[in-house]
Amino acid sequence: MAKLLIVEDDDSVRTLAARALERAGHMIDIAADGAQGLALIRAARGGYDLVVSDIRLPEMDG
Repeated sequence: MAKLLIVEDDDSVRTLAARALERAGHMIDIAADGAQGLALIRAARGGYDLVVSDIRLPEMDG
């Protein structure tokens, strides 16, 4: 099981990706924009195994 962060501004894409990866057994955190994603990365104890990010995001690009 991996700890993943999904950074995606489109709610439907973010939700679909999170559900699919959770069903595969992964722990998922989500962020709706680049700034929120960066804050989660900085606060994550032990970091993330993988960050899946959209390229164009509000606040800051991925």
